[in-house]
Amino acid sequence: MMIVVIAIVIGIVVVVAVLRAGVTDDGGWRFAPVRATGMVFGMGFRIVAVVAGILFAMAVAVVASAFSSPL
Repeated sequence: MMIVVIAIVIGIVVVVAVLRAGVTDDGGWRFAPVRATGMVFGMGFRIVAVVAGILFAMAVAVVASAFSSPL
């Protein structure tokens, strides 16, 4: 199930990057693959950073709740 979700997210990122990379000021498609590759890596980095931030916040919450436990 998780693999399907990851595949869908990767597909959406790639499609958005390719569509955005093709748009230039002069209406041409020069170097669109290069721009698309940069956009894919940029979007991928943002997604990984957000997920890592959420996981870090969850880990901090678990540690904080463990220290506040009356055990």
